[in-house]
Amino acid sequence: WRFFGDTPEYKWVIENARHYGYILRYPQNKSHITGTTNEPWHFRYVGIVHAKIMEENQWCFEEYHLYIKNHSIFNPYVLECQGKLVEVFYVPAVNEQTKLNLSDHGSYQISGNNCDGFIITSWRPYV
Repeated sequence: WRFFGDTPEYKWVIENARHYGYILRYPQNKSHITGTTNEPWHFRYVGIVHAKIMEENQWCFEEYHLYIKNHSIFNPYVLECQGKLVEVFYVPAVNEQTKLNLSDHGSYQISGNNCDGFIITSWRPYV
């Protein structure tokens, strides 16, 4: 792996991973946040929307999760991605019966954050 980072193929992966929804899970300059040293081979699929947000803000996975918790259904993170208006927000898991009405949110995806809640991603066509 030591030499992988010097190849044209690796440079292509680093430059294009976000377009396919992948992030470098443990970047070299974020080990003080991730708690893990750089692993240049370790990519994680997070989805195109989330990879775009992390890339634009130069956030690692942990920073993104902390930031997105500031955005609720009433104050979503809004961006344009692939020609659609996208809203991303966090919903805490209060208990096993947490309910949320997403009927006016177009198509959406619900992802657990592996900790204490859910991240909702909603796509709406531009009108």
